[in-house]
Amino acid sequence: MYEVVSRNGQIPVHFRRFWMYKRCIFGLLFIALTAYGFAVGEKKLTLGGREGWNRIALLDRVNAAGGMRPFPVLLPVLAEPAAAEQAFDMALRFDEIQPRRYRDAAGNYTVSASPGVNHAPVRWAHSGTGAAVFSNDGKAFITVKSASPDALFSEGNRFGSFTVEFFLFPKMLDSNSEIFAWNAQNSPGKAQLIRASLVKNKVSVAFEGFFASPDNQKTIDLRLSSKKLLVPEQYSHHVIQFDRNTGLIEYYINDVLEDVRHTTESGRENGEIYEPLVGKKGEFVIGRGFNGIIDDFLIQAGHDATPTASTAAAGGRNAGKAGWIESLTLDLGESSARVIRADAFGGFIRTGPGGKNTYSGSIRAEAFPDSSAMQFFIRARNTPYGWEDTDWRAFVPGKDLAEAGRGRYVQVAVAFYAGDGGKSHAYLESLSLVYTAREPPAPPAMVTAEAGDKSVTLNWRANRDPATAGYRIYMGTKSGEYWEAGPIDAGNGTSWTVDGLTNGVLYYFVISAYDESGQIDGIFSRELRARPLSGIGTGAGGSGGTGIGAGIQGGSPDAEKRAG
Repeated sequence: MYEVVSRNGQIPVHFRRFWMYKRCIFGLLFIALTAYGFAVGEKKLTLGGREGWNRIALLDRVNAAGGMRPFPVLLPVLAEPAAAEQAFDMALRFDEIQPRRYRDAAGNYTVSASPGVNHAPVRWAHSGTGAAVFSNDGKAFITVKSASPDALFSEGNRFGSFTVEFFLFPKMLDSNSEIFAWNAQNSPGKAQLIRASLVKNKVSVAFEGFFASPDNQKTIDLRLSSKKLLVPEQYSHHVIQFDRNTGLIEYYINDVLEDVRHTTESGRENGEIYEPLVGKKGEFVIGRGFNGIIDDFLIQAGHDATPTASTAAAGGRNAGKAGWIESLTLDLGESSARVIRADAFGGFIRTGPGGKNTYSGSIRAEAFPDSSAMQFFIRARNTPYGWEDTDWRAFVPGKDLAEAGRGRYVQVAVAFYAGDGGKSHAYLESLSLVYTAREPPAPPAMVTAEAGDKSVTLNWRANRDPATAGYRIYMGTKSGEYWEAGPIDAGNGTSWTVDGLTNGVLYYFVISAYDESGQIDGIFSRELRARPLSGIGTGAGGSGGTGIGAGIQGGSPDAEKRAG
């Protein structure tokens, strides 16, 4: 040992500087920890962000959307609820993050996207959380086939009125590029076709062999053409609808009638009306050759007298109605746990091309400036079941939850609301639960066991842990296995005699302390073993180790285990 002093009895300058720097470093660390918001003993459980959303049990009208933040965020789909989607024959929303997961929400068709199809994030979608992106190289397309006899386009089906609608966002207007096509066979060597394509910045929709006479013996061909020129990088809403009562098939762009035809042999108003007759081995191919974005490709039986954008995704998506997420049961580890607060991060985004993504960071209020909002809920209990008897309690992120978050098991939920007439949506990047869980009490010290006649007396020294409310004794006839009987509650004393044992049997014991809740056992004491024999007397508080064939045989420290 030596002292760091100079010859004049003072600490040298370089050592004084060292301690000054050290104090500064510790001070900065303290400030950083305080700014980060975690006190000593606090723990954190995070949903979302780097941890992902695998702890979410329920997503109701909410999807995980990529491309907005470094990790997927939760964003309301604002799609028709499942019952309303069933009103469509086909509903391709393109809201799934990955094209290979695109599906028909109506459940009547199988959907397969080629590797060339890309997914447009929410800011480029007309509505919902995404759209499909195509290129004009012919390698990006989506194939749709009937999977149900209830589908309008199932083989051999003859049906009446129908509506097809979709949103287009062309990046470039390449002439003769195909928007979508239906290909089937009416008879050997005779094809059936519906084809929508771009011709000189306009849309042309051709029907060949699709409308058949009442006796199915003849078909007619017809073509619808738009008057309106499409504008690159601008969404337009397209509706093609047929009315079986009048025989009229009409084409609308942005609610304006572009063209109309009669499905009669003469092409005039008077005459026998031809209706759709679906050919064999048919399939839709969407986007092959189109350069741009397609959103909300929908087909339904029937037609509207005056179709508007509300029939598609824009107004029919329950603008302002809440989406809902609900977590799995989250285990905080100890019944004395309490969620102190929940820290939420997110923002809001306006949909449509060029829509602005406003990241707010830490969320301290339920509503954003655009009137979109998220409302947060929590419920907690000490058992992982019986949630139906536990009410949700609303909370504001960043504020103390008081007793609302007390319990070993918790669930959280979030309701999402749209703003600005359904064009602006709040999104959640992550939600972190900051909680405390009291450490289990320490085991008792100086444990001993003394054998007697059909009994063993255990003694110990009380620990100094203020969380200790009492002690439990575990016993068994095999080392490390203490489940011979249920644990014995010894109260808050320091001695206990276990009676009713079998003489000649070697018993193993451990002792643990429990807290005031009575539900948390601490670490086991070291293992003890003793063999009761006839003729041996027990002495309360005895030191043990005496008597033939009996004694106090302490186990090794390796035998210490945590209560299971």
